Parts: sequence; structure tokens; C-alpha cells
Amino acid sequence: MYKILKNNKIVLSEIPGIYGGYKPDKIFGSLSCKSGMRMNKQNRVFFHSLEDAVLQGYRPCKNCKPIDEEDFEQIKHLIPEKTLEEFYNRGKKMKHLKTFENLFPEINPVEYVAPTREHPSYKNEAKKKKRKKVGEIEPVVVPPNHTKDVISFKRSG
Repeated sequence: MYKILKNNKIVLSEIPGIYGGYKPDKIFGSLSCKSGMRMNKQNRVFFHSLEDAVLQGYRPCKNCKPIDEEDFEQIKHLIPEKTLEEFYNRGKKMKHLKTFENLFPEINPVEYVAPTREHPSYKNEAKKKKRKKVGEIEPVVVPPNHTKDVISFKRSG
């Protein structure tokens, strides 16, 4: 039996869907998609049609790209996005940003981070963290009680 999502309800069906969906992020893709194959089974749903997935608020997977311009033309009356690219990028907020907004709804994340980057200590730390170039030669410290006058070098990176 397959869990088919239809009209916001899970329906058990003996007929498999033609698209698989990931419930937490509301993404759907082809059944052969590698991202879909890795998902936890509790988070997996199936759709009998493209229209079913779109009507449930799911967006297409960016890895397997299950729809093309021709498919988009058939369903664009169902969604607010004007282009296929906008449809693929729907809900692109990063998870940590969503968490920040849930914890601090009254604070704008950009305004929260901006003063930190302006602070003088931030700029000083950035200068200190300047990395050495790969292949740069630096001298190795030789102990003072070393009997031979040898200077050796090591290559970084």
C-alpha cells in the first residue's frame, strides 16, 4: 500500500504515485530521484499527478527537476509564481534562518548581524585570520643546542 496525499489527507492506495514528496519541506520529485531515495519513510508521500502535488503546496525538487516548461504551462494557473525558475526556488529560506525567526520574531536577522560586522573587533579578528598561501615556505625553528648549522624549511599546505 502507498500513502497518497490527496485533498490534504493521506489515502492508502494500491496504485503507486508517479511523484514522491518530502512532507517537512513540501518538495516533490520523480520516483528515481536520489534525494528522494535517501529520505526517511515517515516523511515520504506520493502523488498520482503533478496537479495533486501542486495543489497540496509542494514545489519541485531542484536535483531531479521533475517538470519542464511544458508541464509548467499546464499548471501555472494553480500557483502564484510567474516562471518555472521562481517555482523551483519557492520557500528557499534556510532552516537556521527559519529557526532564528521562530525564536526572535521581533528581530530582523539582517539588522541583528549588521552591527556585529561593523564592530572594530570583528575587523581585527578578520585581519588576524588571514591565511597563508598554499606552497608558502616558512623557516623551521632549530633548537639552539643543535650541533650543525642547518636551516631547514617546510612547505605549508
